[in-house]
Amino acid sequence: MASIPGNCLLRGVVITALLSFLMDSTRAITIEVIPKHPTPNSNVILSVKDVAGEIRSFSWYNGSNPSASNQILNYIPSLTPPQTKGHMYFTEAEGLANGSLLIKDFVKKFEGVYTVQIQAESPLQASVTVTMSENPTTPNQNFTSITKSPTGIAPLGVSSLSLLMGALLFYTLTIL
Repeated sequence: MASIPGNCLLRGVVITALLSFLMDSTRAITIEVIPKHPTPNSNVILSVKDVAGEIRSFSWYNGSNPSASNQILNYIPSLTPPQTKGHMYFTEAEGLANGSLLIKDFVKKFEGVYTVQIQAESPLQASVTVTMSENPTTPNQNFTSITKSPTGIAPLGVSSLSLLMGALLFYTLTIL
């Protein structure tokens, strides 16, 4: 059996790590504001999209900094009741089982940035800015931003695939 040169081994490890990182970084969730142009006293849903797997828990925060002092609520479906109040909780806020946030009777003081962190197949995070439209025909500045939580741990399915691809690439490099 032929020996494997050290530089081929190093290339295989580096390529495997890069593939794992790139494949994991494509996972993201988004938040859709429903309705897109909230009006005074309407119900607004910050609807979470593209969550892979079962939601184990989620937390909503006021602002882009997910910290205990900014937490609106925490939701763990396996508990009864599933929702617990955070430091920034307000009575119009309600967590929904799919990870979304319902804000009842939306008023101007509820405008701003909202951030969700979800524990599912992998930890996920996204933020959205919500602004109220005084006139339903006037567009507002709603947008969705996607932020990947820096976990450093690839989900099992992704890492297994990238390891297989890295091993095949390593094998190809050793033959050449």
